[in-house]
Amino acid sequence: MWTVNSFELPLNTVKDILDVSAESFTDKTEHGFRLCNNYTYNSTPGTTPLDPGTKCTGEVCEIDLSKSVCGIGGHYSTDRGDFHTHPAATSNPSAGDLLSLIWGTYKHGKRIDCRAGQRDKSLTCDYVEDAPEHPYNSDVINQLGSAYSTLSGDYTKYIDPFYAEWKRTGNCPVEANYPGFRETYDRIVRIGNGLTKRKSISFFNLSENIPIEEEKERKKKESLELSRAKVDEWLGRSIGGRSMDGGINETERKSDYPRTMQDCDTKYSIQQVRDMCKKLGISGSGAKKKICNDLIRTASLRGV
Repeated sequence: MWTVNSFELPLNTVKDILDVSAESFTDKTEHGFRLCNNYTYNSTPGTTPLDPGTKCTGEVCEIDLSKSVCGIGGHYSTDRGDFHTHPAATSNPSAGDLLSLIWGTYKHGKRIDCRAGQRDKSLTCDYVEDAPEHPYNSDVINQLGSAYSTLSGDYTKYIDPFYAEWKRTGNCPVEANYPGFRETYDRIVRIGNGLTKRKSISFFNLSENIPIEEEKERKKKESLELSRAKVDEWLGRSIGGRSMDGGINETERKSDYPRTMQDCDTKYSIQQVRDMCKKLGISGSGAKKKICNDLIRTASLRGV
């Protein structure tokens, strides 16, 4: 639905972002979740869809997103970014947000950090341009590592005490009582902005696109229903040599649906998957993955 640096925030993620933001702006605490690549088949070529991890709630001025978990529902999943709210500020990144993105990209490779701001009613995402998918010895990664080692110590010394006081009292402290805070904060923001790129969209534009995306989802679901009918037919004719004409019942057929990608790999032979690919007219690289994901979705929707 919205793409940032080849990462796609699909309809379900955008809806959760808007819902979580509304809750955060009401209770005045930060809310958020991991952005997870669940390795599901995506219809938009060249993009990586990111689904929400488990939701968590923080304080008025911070949130610990390590409590958010990817891999919900048994899917293999990896953390490729973060989303959280700023209930008392704009969606621009704080010094801590930029430092977290620098560290996360240095350690794990290409990712994004997104925030929803109460003051500007917008979603803003930052990323490191040209960061590799996986960290390795490169100019970009080395530059991030050097920046983090330089800035993190000063953040701990000058900025952490300020936020600790804010968290303890619930009121924003007086900066003048924390020598070095503003200078350090502004320096981290300046260096962080020089290492990252940014993309924003208003809540209004996000919301305006939802009906369009819901219609796309409806059409996709209709297409999936047709595909599922073909899957049912294939299962009835091919699994274990049984025939639909032989009277296979629904209970038997349900037991043939895989629940995870691993289940799919162990349940079906390569030849069976090739037969299914041919039956459903699917070809090209990743064909088995597409078929298995279709079967997993079928099992999930049927509640088996």
